Formats: sequence, C-alpha cells, structure tokens
Amino acid sequence: MSRRPRVVWADDEPKRMPYEARLIKRAGWELVWATSVIEAGRLLERGVFDALLLDQMMPYYGSVPDAREVWGGCLLLRWLAGTNAPSHAPTRWGEPEKSLERRMRLSDFEPQEPNRSIPVMVLSGYYDEDVLRAMREVRPDITVHSKPIQLDRVLAFLAEHLPGGGG
Repeated sequence: MSRRPRVVWADDEPKRMPYEARLIKRAGWELVWATSVIEAGRLLERGVFDALLLDQMMPYYGSVPDAREVWGGCLLLRWLAGTNAPSHAPTRWGEPEKSLERRMRLSDFEPQEPNRSIPVMVLSGYYDEDVLRAMREVRPDITVHSKPIQLDRVLAFLAEHLPGGGG
C-alpha cells in the first residue's frame, strides 16, 4: 500500500483557507499546517514531505508580528537549501532577536534530506521584490502565485510534482 503524498502548507492564517484545505485533502493529499517559520522547520526535520506551499510573509516564531515577517518564507527556503541559513531572523534589519523566551532558531533543526529539494509554491497576498529575488536566488524553480488563491493552480502544481497522488 502506497502512502498518501504529504504537503506542508506554511501560512500564518490557515483559518482563511478551509475550502482550499478541504479540496486538497479530498484530492488525496495529506495536508499539514505550519503557522510559523519555526513550526515549518520542526515539521521538515521530523518528516519527509512531497511539496511545500509557502506564504512569503510568515512570522518567525508565532503570531507576534515584526519586521521578520516579510522575510519569513525566504528564511525558510535558505534554511532548507543550507545556504547561509541564518541562526536568527532580523528584527530591525540586522539585529538578532534578544528575547530570552525565544531561544529556538532554525539552526536548531536539520531538514530531512529529501525535503531540501522539495517542490515549492509561494502563495502570498503581499510581495516584496527584494524578497522574491532572494527566494529565487536560493530556489530558481519556485512557483509563485498571488492570493486570493486560485485552487486550480495549486492542484495543478501538486499534481505536477506528485504524480499519482491526486484523484
């Protein structure tokens, strides 16, 4: 018996996409949510996934908004690729996080080897050209689409990268 293909959807607002999530699951994929960069890092360390749906603007630790959000997706891609993976995210463009409660960093994790080249679709309602350029430097093969999400494009992306996964 073959396993269901697994998709990580890294987005800080999963409650805004229940319809999309339901249809992806109905199409045959196991969908796992990550609402922060750190949560996505944990998932990609603990298990092997077949695709990553990634919001460009992701909080590093959780629901605390700060300057890192615009770079969250890029930080995750850099960590996956092992290219200059930062041990912290910038708070004021260059200053390390100083909060004692926030000791966890992406550098505390190591992605499963197959996850390093995972197919990535960036889905975002906000785009910063510098961030997208940096993402493409790390992963030139990423697919980029804006929100609101066009589910047919997401399903086509998953079907392209997960042959035999969908129905």
